[in-house]
Amino acid sequence: MILIEQFVAQASGAGEDNISHDLKSPECDVRIVRAISDIDSRPVVFVDAPAFDNSELTELETLDLISKCLVKIYKKNMKLAGIVYVHPISDNRMNGTHMSSLRMLKTICGDNMSGITIITSMWNIIKDVDPCAKREAELKSNWWKEYIQRGCLIERFYANDPTSARRIIKDMLQGPGLTLQLTKEIVDEKKPLSQTTAGRSAGGLRSIYKACVHALGRKTKTISV
Repeated sequence: MILIEQFVAQASGAGEDNISHDLKSPECDVRIVRAISDIDSRPVVFVDAPAFDNSELTELETLDLISKCLVKIYKKNMKLAGIVYVHPISDNRMNGTHMSSLRMLKTICGDNMSGITIITSMWNIIKDVDPCAKREAELKSNWWKEYIQRGCLIERFYANDPTSARRIIKDMLQGPGLTLQLTKEIVDEKKPLSQTTAGRSAGGLRSIYKACVHALGRKTKTISV
């Protein structure tokens, strides 16, 4: 069972057998998981968005898939309770993928990050907790510091302990919900995706990548001659 299914099964209290798997949203082509929360019996929809390190899609293409779902939620005045960002605490360092994903999260959400929760995973399979706890503290004081200052919460997720997931969801459901910078720019300000803050960020990196590939190709051609 993949992480999102573990998280949903535990957060909802429904158990894996009562979770709808492999659902696809035709509007946004991302994974949708529906459950009933045993916190207050309300229906909860979990959207498993594609990661920005997807080898088959550019950042802008991934952002397009995510934005379609978010825009649909915004237009229907549905409450977006929160966003969960997963970081494996077993990773020894912050690599380019982690930094890029954090940057995109920031451009999607905007300055107010209340309702955003970064959860660290893999705690249940780690044999030596101390180095990971130290790494967690370093992340909080460095890479995640700005996010925490803007209202982002940091939580640990134990895949074998349902209380950790349920606590995160309970806090989100009881909150006021959040409005994202990305949806406001697209719906309220009528901006095309490429002209939004997130779109410019993703598109900018894509342009740099293309320029580097082009330059590398020219250099290779020169050497071969």
